[in-house]
Amino acid sequence: RQPLDLSQALDPLLEDLRARLPESVALDADLPADLPPLNLDPDHLASLISHLVLNAAEALGEAAGRISIRARRIPFDGLPPGHWLPVDWHLPEAGATMLEVIDTGPGISLDIQEHLFEPFFTTRFQGRGLGLPSVLGIARTYGGAVEVASTPGQGATFRVLLP
Repeated sequence: RQPLDLSQALDPLLEDLRARLPESVALDADLPADLPPLNLDPDHLASLISHLVLNAAEALGEAAGRISIRARRIPFDGLPPGHWLPVDWHLPEAGATMLEVIDTGPGISLDIQEHLFEPFFTTRFQGRGLGLPSVLGIARTYGGAVEVASTPGQGATFRVLLP
């Protein structure tokens, strides 16, 4: 673990991800410079973001679309409503940094959302079903949580809170 400036830590990763995405998919990031450093393993941060961005790209398929990465500080009393995993997780008094990966894809039905973080669950022919469970595992390692919000036909938002 080491203190990471989110913007500096993700800049090279974002360039790599942009090169791996189809030309029809735009990837943008809003990573404010005034966020406090996160005490993380850089490889864990890269894995977390890569899984979420590449899953979003797969959801877009051949369609043109946008994937956005956002980060912001969440104060103790500012937890957005949602179904956070792990279910017994509570936002620490010091607050947390929320990373969001938002796509303009087809969205995810509620019945599928219920299983997304289960190991080996996949809706893709070539999928292994380990990316999102890995995201949850990384978040839990650092005392964080994850949540998905999606409506079919309106894209998906994956949120990761890291204290």
